[in-house]
Amino acid sequence: MKNIITFFSIIIFAATVVKAQKTDSTLATKWYKTFAIKVNPLSATSGFINLQAEKMIAPKASLNLIYLLGFKTADGGGQGFSLGLEYRKYFSGAPFAGGAYIAPFFRYRDISFFQVQESSNGIQTIKTHQPIPYTNYGGGVVLGKQWAYFNSKMLIDFYGGVDYNTKSTKTNPNLSTNAIFDSKKIYDSVMEGFGFRWGITIGYHF
Repeated sequence: MKNIITFFSIIIFAATVVKAQKTDSTLATKWYKTFAIKVNPLSATSGFINLQAEKMIAPKASLNLIYLLGFKTADGGGQGFSLGLEYRKYFSGAPFAGGAYIAPFFRYRDISFFQVQESSNGIQTIKTHQPIPYTNYGGGVVLGKQWAYFNSKMLIDFYGGVDYNTKSTKTNPNLSTNAIFDSKKIYDSVMEGFGFRWGITIGYHF
């Protein structure tokens, strides 16, 4: 709950201090007219909720706040959160009219992935969630394109690019089984060093 409150507090703060530019007649003067909430449905398949809030700050530029919240599932999932910020520069179209953009970003992550470990007491099989934790910083750049439908109210956004993440500061888990060890190697390759970032979001423009 604390992480959710932090997310919406940052949204309200950004919306209050960043005013719409009045030099372009197509840019509304009310903050809520230059604001959109989006969700990445693909993240749910990995046990995470990915929310994004885009705020237009110029006719061809916006800030995009990215919040990731993890939850446990029967097959593993995750726990913790990630908070990131993008600066989007549109080189065609406009933020909520549809167009292509380039976006450098920075983020902080405090996330634990869960590997389900099974054991038996002779009567029943017991499942435990073994955490594989990470805390680090990262950044990179993505290229994307956003499409606008239904009088620019519905947004579909696709993006992809490269990133770099620092080494984790979390203590390594007890690698008591080969399954945990193998899973950690996979997560290390995704969470540390160079990697790829991509996604699809569906959103609503106010």
